[in-house]
Amino acid sequence: YIIEDYPEFAESEKYNKEKAAIGFYITGHPLTMYEKDINNFIDMTFGEDPTEMDFAKIKSATFCGVINDLQVKISKKGNKFVVFNLVDFYGSGECVAFGRLYESKMKLFENDTMVVVKGVPEENGDKIKLIVEEMYSIDAFLEIFTKNLILNIHEYDTEISKITEIKELVENSPGNSNLFFTVVNGSDPKTFKSREFKIKATKELISNLKNIVGENNLRLN
Repeated sequence: YIIEDYPEFAESEKYNKEKAAIGFYITGHPLTMYEKDINNFIDMTFGEDPTEMDFAKIKSATFCGVINDLQVKISKKGNKFVVFNLVDFYGSGECVAFGRLYESKMKLFENDTMVVVKGVPEENGDKIKLIVEEMYSIDAFLEIFTKNLILNIHEYDTEISKITEIKELVENSPGNSNLFFTVVNGSDPKTFKSREFKIKATKELISNLKNIVGENNLRLN
């Protein structure tokens, strides 16, 4: 027999194929690559107990997940709407989006797409159901909604060349988000807000800064 070498699937594709084959993720979750970046923006998950929530007081909630089991349907009035499951780290829940949002964000309404959604949560038996009002790719969401980007700089371990690289990156990504530096020098870290730079938290900028300071030394909120 001739065994051919094939390139490995990208991680997110591998996880999605696992989910398609056996109904759940085994070796990892597609959202893991975004978990630290998106954590501060998510205020509800599908793992929460709806019996402990007062939905009358919740006007809007933000979820992040992977689209599964998407169906485009037609209402009795002839209008398109979309029903899908959104899978996050803690569970899954039914989501409904109506025609105008579907038409404007059609490219995002695909199975295995990772999205951030905002909408009105409802009790649906022992689960949460979401009426979706806004939808974004995760990268677009972070770019639009990030107010602050915080970098940890280790005073005695950071080379001047790295500081120069950081300066060049933020100069080339101007925007409206605040830039902070937390200088770590032992037990008394100090945080400073940049007066010179405001940035746009693009996927490219976030990735390049992480390559310089490390995955755990960049935070968004």
